[in-house]
This record gives sequence, C-alpha cells and structure tokens, in this order.
Amino acid sequence: MLKGDATTLWRWLRRETLAAVPGLRGQAAFVAFCMAAAFAVGFAAPLVNPGLRIPLTHDTDAWVANFIGYYNLLGGEGTLVSLAVWQNSRVLLAGAFMSMFTFGVVGLILAMAPLGILGFVFAQFVLSGVSPVVFLAAVAPHSLFEVPAVILATAAAFRLGVVFIDPPKGKTVGAAWLHALSDLVKTGVLVLGLLVVAGAVEVYVTPRLVQLVMAGLS
Repeated sequence: MLKGDATTLWRWLRRETLAAVPGLRGQAAFVAFCMAAAFAVGFAAPLVNPGLRIPLTHDTDAWVANFIGYYNLLGGEGTLVSLAVWQNSRVLLAGAFMSMFTFGVVGLILAMAPLGILGFVFAQFVLSGVSPVVFLAAVAPHSLFEVPAVILATAAAFRLGVVFIDPPKGKTVGAAWLHALSDLVKTGVLVLGLLVVAGAVEVYVTPRLVQLVMAGLS
C-alpha cells in the first residue's frame, strides 16, 4: 500500500506522495477554514476587549536588537533550522497521534492555536500604530511553506481520526483506516520537505528581511 507501483524514490514521491494530496481536498479546505477562523478570532479579541491590548514600542532600533538577540540566543543558523523543523514536526506528529483517539479534534486544535496567537499579535501591531509590514516580514516568508505543510498534515490526520465514524462506501472500517494511515505517511514525506524549506527560510531569509524593513521604516 505504501510502495505502490513505483520502482524508484522519485517515482514513489511523484506517483504516491503527490497522488495522495488530491484526496485530501475536502479535509484541507475544512482545516484551512478553521485556521483562518482562529486567526480572525485572535485578531478580534483585543479589538473587542481593550484589556487585552499590549502597547508596543515604535523604536525600530529596539525591534531589530530584540529580534536579532532572540535568534542569537537560540544558537547558530544550522541549529535553528533543525530546531524549527523538530519543533513543528513533533507538534504535527503529536496531533496526528492524538487525532486517532479524538476524531481529529486534537490535531485541528493544535493547527488552529498558533494562528489564533498570530492574529492576536497582529492586532497589537495595528492597535499600537506599529507598521504591520514588520509583522508580515517576520511571519509571511516561511509561512508560505509552513502553513501548507500544517494544512496537509492536519487534513490527513483529521481523515484518519474520522474514518471510524464515516468510512468510505464500499470499504470496511479497517480497510479505510489503513488507507487513511497510508495516505498520512505518504503526505508526511511532503510535509517534512515543506517544513525543512520553511525552517531554512525562517532562519536565513526572515532576519535579513526584517532588518531591511526596519531600516526602511527608520
């Protein structure tokens, strides 16, 4: 089931891994909607409740110093890439595992939570009058790869979790579960690749982009 008819690694990636993605369209759309809703709720929270507002400094030099200091504190660039990939991978793995026992709910919550936090932080930039471009420079580049990875992984895990209560027609629950597990593993290969690229962009591109943006605003 995992090997298919592929005879080389490239063929397996092309025929099996990529072929598993279209079957997750419905689940992926649902996950993307939930993540967008989490971002919207996080953004709206400080707008509705002024007590949640956090004043931010307009000192661009302080922003750059804090940002670079944070990266230096965590270690060298190679270490940071590994750390980013490991952190994201273990969260997605935990979500996939727990999804099997919670009908996909835990995996969905773990995917939504970071977007809710990002929405909350973005609102602080807007309310404090700090240019949102700073936030976008820090978040957008690696999110182009990380968010699709999270959506794919969560969609595959969600299908694995709900297959017990909604198996495809013509398949037993056991056969449907094995097929969903197979697609989760296949999709995981693509997800891991996206996370590696996202980690590299976050470490090698994001700090330099933020510095450029801050220099342009100062």
